[in-house]
Amino acid sequence: MGGEGMCSVGAGDSTLAALRFLAPRDGVVLNGCSCLARCDRGVVLQLTNTGEFVERVNDAASAADVLRRAGAEVDPRLIEAYGTGERGSEHDEEGRLTEALDAYGRAVRLALAAGLGPQWRSLPSSVLRVRERRGRAGAPTAEQAAWLVQLLVRRSRVYTGLSGQGWVRSRQRALEDAQQAVQLLTLLDAVLPDSRADAAAARLSEESRALAWERLAEAHEALRDISGAILAYEQLLRIEPPDDPRLAPPLAVKRGIQELVLISHRRGLADAAEVREGLQQGLQQVEQVSRETLTRRALEDVESLRRVVDEDIGLLERAAAEYEIGTGRGPRSSFASRAMRDLSTLRKVASSAMSMRCDEHGAAGRLSSQRPLVNRSPSPTSTRCSSRSCAATRPSLC
Repeated sequence: MGGEGMCSVGAGDSTLAALRFLAPRDGVVLNGCSCLARCDRGVVLQLTNTGEFVERVNDAASAADVLRRAGAEVDPRLIEAYGTGERGSEHDEEGRLTEALDAYGRAVRLALAAGLGPQWRSLPSSVLRVRERRGRAGAPTAEQAAWLVQLLVRRSRVYTGLSGQGWVRSRQRALEDAQQAVQLLTLLDAVLPDSRADAAAARLSEESRALAWERLAEAHEALRDISGAILAYEQLLRIEPPDDPRLAPPLAVKRGIQELVLISHRRGLADAAEVREGLQQGLQQVEQVSRETLTRRALEDVESLRRVVDEDIGLLERAAAEYEIGTGRGPRSSFASRAMRDLSTLRKVASSAMSMRCDEHGAAGRLSSQRPLVNRSPSPTSTRCSSRSCAATRPSLC
């Protein structure tokens, strides 16, 4: 295969990736080679079994035609899914996030319909429903699984980018896509038992795992979920530790920075737990002191109010007794008897009310404002009382 150099703008790499994605598990062997010096004709492939050259293999559709010439069967949905995903990446690089999101969504639906992964109840819900695989395609290849994981990762990043434009729940959607990518890796381990046999497939699987866990950590951080970010970073650094000699220098530096972020998150979470525990203890102490203080004050207020009521009622009783003595009428009149009975009832009602309702401290002001003022005089006709109850019972007394 030619066209891998800069003279073809590196299009050979993308063509090789499309061929590996569309190729069945067995029957087709793909190899890269040096330039065939046909850059003016796009990416050029050569079929080793016939020696035939195929020109302008620049997209998924033309790559599928080459595979069909070699006798392989290619699902049309996979062709469209791959091409739509590539268009989504182009929109993403250009900053057209909404168009990229639409393209990624269609690519995911086509890939799932073709049987690359489990079916979700709803997209982008994180609840999985694994269906029995149907159709001729069989289990996906390692390349197909890695492509789908990376597609979900790219769509998750687009959702995060849209969160800054006021999109409702975009951060949550980003988290759900990242969770789906991680779940897809876990589920596909069972149907890819031979992926470790091929060194290239094994490395591709590790790269996809690292991308999925990294995106999950970033999505948790966007939602301020530090605990979730810690778990995701731990998984990421197990797959690709900073001192892994296979990592390129820029990626090794990035993993080293993420290790520092993980340490910072752990310390921050521990400090927050200590502060929370201290606040809880302090609040419990304050609550206990406040409860005791409020109870003591409430009892003092009730006792003070009871004394005021007793004084008011005692004053009314004395006023009634003085009236009887001042009139010189021997036995108490019908008014005096009725007033004394009313006063006794009032005392019982007031005592009961003061015991049951501790929060009606304002009643003391109203009761004290009704305190009777009695002017003693040797003449019965000069007796005056400001009590409203007295005036209501016998107006001639007031």
